[in-house]
Amino acid sequence: MITWVVIVVLLVGFFTMMIGINRGWWRGLDQWAFLHVTNQQDHRFWHQVAFLGQPWLTVGWIIAISLWWLLQGQWLLTIWTLGVLGIANVIGIITKKVVSRTRPVGHLPHDDDFSFPSGHVLGLTLLVNLLIFYWPSWGVVLLAVLWWLLVASSRLVLRAHHLSDLIGTLCFAQAWFLICDKLLTLVWLKF
Repeated sequence: MITWVVIVVLLVGFFTMMIGINRGWWRGLDQWAFLHVTNQQDHRFWHQVAFLGQPWLTVGWIIAISLWWLLQGQWLLTIWTLGVLGIANVIGIITKKVVSRTRPVGHLPHDDDFSFPSGHVLGLTLLVNLLIFYWPSWGVVLLAVLWWLLVASSRLVLRAHHLSDLIGTLCFAQAWFLICDKLLTLVWLKF
């Protein structure tokens, strides 16, 4: 029951962000973040961090995890793992086209598509959830969350996204993972 309440709260947060983004509801939060976060002169470190959070690398990790489950004979976990990221990416691409939020001023030239939701944060949030779901140890949790925080921070420092983009993407990704977890439990009980 509590999981469904959390899902609803996260989805309300996501849709509130989605609706409010182009209406300027979050402009103050975004401006505050840019004033306080993006004041570093040398961005080489952040470029490297952003590279390690590239969506195509996240897809590679998800495929590797899926292949590992396939080699273990766990076809349900293989399909589920691929579906968690695959369907979320499709929803993310559609959302990006519908919302059509422009990137922050001063963003990287190669970031030429829309800003919301963040592909880096969407994929990495799901990957971190999957790593913690499959290997729930303090070491995995600590490293995965640290990796996520660094990549999310890089998106702000490099002006690839507004803070509200990251918050809205996090809400969607967490809600989606919880929904997928519930679906896996329902399917698992049938087999």
